[in-house]
Amino acid sequence: TSIYYVDNLGPAGHYALQRRAREANPSDPSTLVSDFGSSVSSVEVNAEYPTFLFVIVRRPGSGDVIVQIAKSTGEIVNFNVESGAADNLRDLRYDGRFLYWINGSVLRSNDTLNGARKSLDSGVSSYFPNGFSPGRCSPGGCDPDVAFLYYGKGSSILLTETVGGPGYPPRYTSASPNATIQSITRDNGDVLYFIERRPAVPGGVF
Repeated sequence: TSIYYVDNLGPAGHYALQRRAREANPSDPSTLVSDFGSSVSSVEVNAEYPTFLFVIVRRPGSGDVIVQIAKSTGEIVNFNVESGAADNLRDLRYDGRFLYWINGSVLRSNDTLNGARKSLDSGVSSYFPNGFSPGRCSPGGCDPDVAFLYYGKGSSILLTETVGGPGYPPRYTSASPNATIQSITRDNGDVLYFIERRPAVPGGVF
C-alpha cells in the first residue's frame, strides 16, 4: 500500500502529488504522480478509492476543480469531475461507493458505479459518511443497498441515505439556535463526536 501526499515545493519547485510505499525508509525517494504547475494556491487529495485519486486543485483567478487521476499511471482521466468558485470546493471523502464533497455550502455526491452526481442538501457546514453497505440476499429476499451519511446544517446534525432513501429526523439540535456544527466523526462503537461552535455570550467566561 502507498501513502499519497501533496508537496507545495515539489521537484519543479511548485505543487506536486507524490507517492511512497508505507514501508519505505526515510531516505527512499518518493515517486512523482502529478505536477500541478506554478499557478496553484492549494491542493487536497483523497486516495480512498481503490484505483483512482480524486484531487481538488485551487487556482487563483480561475476557481477550483476536482480532477480524477489513475493511481497506476498518474494520468488525469477526468479533468473536471466538478468545478466551483475560488475556495469553494472542500472535504473530499469516499464511503465505498459514493464520493462526497462540499461546493460552497452544498453537499454533493458522485455515484462511482455510474458517475451520477447530485446535490444532497444546502447550507451544510460539515459531514461524515457512515459507510456504504451492499444489500444482502436471503431466501426471503434481498435487502437494498444503503449509504448513511451524517451532516451538519445550521445548529443540527442530520442523517440521510444517499442511495435513495428518505431523510430522517435531526439526530441532534443545539440549545443555541445560532450554533454551527464544525466537524463530525464516529468511533467503532457507533458513538458520534462533533465540534459545535456557539456565538460568544456577553459577560461569559471567554
